[in-house]
Amino acid sequence: MPQQLSVTDVKHDIKVWLHSPSSDKALDLVPHIEEINVYENMFSPCVTATIIFNDAFNIPSKFPIVGEELVTMEIKMPGVSDGGNILKLKTPNMYVNSIDQRHMRTPQSERVALTLVSEKYMNNIHSRVCKSYCKSIKEIVYDIWSECLEDKDNEDDTIGIESTYGIEHCVIPNWKPIHAINWLAKKARSKNNTSAVNYMYYETLNGSAFKSIDTLMKSKSLLLFCREPRVVDPTKIEAFSGGVVKADWIEIKQQFKKTTNIQNGLYASKLITHDMVTKNIVQYDYDLFSDWSNLTHLGEIPPIGNFDRQFTAASKQRNSLAPSPDGKKPVLNGKRTTNLTDSAIMFYPKHNQLFSKNPGSVYDNDVENWKLQRASQLKLLDGGLQYTLQCGGINFLRVGMIAELHMLSPEAYNKYGDSEDKMISGRALITAIRHVVTNFESNLEYKMYVDLAKDGLGGIK
Repeated sequence: MPQQLSVTDVKHDIKVWLHSPSSDKALDLVPHIEEINVYENMFSPCVTATIIFNDAFNIPSKFPIVGEELVTMEIKMPGVSDGGNILKLKTPNMYVNSIDQRHMRTPQSERVALTLVSEKYMNNIHSRVCKSYCKSIKEIVYDIWSECLEDKDNEDDTIGIESTYGIEHCVIPNWKPIHAINWLAKKARSKNNTSAVNYMYYETLNGSAFKSIDTLMKSKSLLLFCREPRVVDPTKIEAFSGGVVKADWIEIKQQFKKTTNIQNGLYASKLITHDMVTKNIVQYDYDLFSDWSNLTHLGEIPPIGNFDRQFTAASKQRNSLAPSPDGKKPVLNGKRTTNLTDSAIMFYPKHNQLFSKNPGSVYDNDVENWKLQRASQLKLLDGGLQYTLQCGGINFLRVGMIAELHMLSPEAYNKYGDSEDKMISGRALITAIRHVVTNFESNLEYKMYVDLAKDGLGGIK
């Protein structure tokens, strides 16, 4: 495995070319670049970027830049590997979306910011899916991705798709490819754990992915992030060689959003289904505690206490809007937050023999097994512990990976092994990365802003 020698320095070998379909020549932007930002996000289906450069030649008008241009970027970093190759950070093909900023800095220079979107984004807006399927969701997603989104000219363009449970009968009604994939993600259940209804589709610098958060959380932690003064190890080489990344700063962006989580069904909710053929109406109740043990978590303690509440609503009987399924009783009382199912009510239709090819064919959308569950499982990340940190650039780090966090207690400390706040430390999922390369007087620096999230408190024993 390649080992990066320094997590801040970038070798002076950076390539950023601006290609125009109207010209055989490409423009080298490196002499003009002030800053490059590349964004990966698990909750965004495509990579985006921004290039800020100083211009004294009126490049936007003379090149010209009109929104048809392709940008290719490659950054080489000092390092060693088994083959002796230099480490690279390479983005997918990026297309100019807009000139976001353009203003004069001096009488003879201006500052220009180009916003870029990946080729997947461009393929998506130029494509439509109008097709019927009777396959597993994994097969449907791959068919849509390979037909509409894949870069056929790039052998490195890949997608990792986790196996899904069951067969899906559906007709995609002329939707954009990414909209269709996100719709399929809402009902996809993992083949390895049918309780996991938290699939995400996203793009990284290494390709695309369609995976469940449950499976991502089972991965091993790659690094430990800790906050320690830079003077202890200015280049951070010593710590990095041991799998420890000394972050310049770590902040807790959010710990919980109680009222928002309640209204979005994180803790408790109910689903009303209506079969339009049989006229059958059924109510399903959900509570977080009943689902907690079925999933993989990054913290052993659920984000809500199992205590009786003193609210007036807690002493009242819950509304029963329809009969419960056979063998189950409706939640009519209870003082725990996870018993207050009237806080989030959702509706979804069922249709006997929908998309059936013959009278004997049976299809069930199984909405009672994924609608409430997905809403809660995704909200565990969005409405739970969230962190952001700044550190030196790590070229192999991607969203969807797991890292350890060492969060300091307010007590005095000497190094990252002391005074740990064990309630908010531990394993966390990397949800977003901003890769930043800055150029100041020909000195290049590569750093990262990393967002992480936990779905529980404490560590996993």
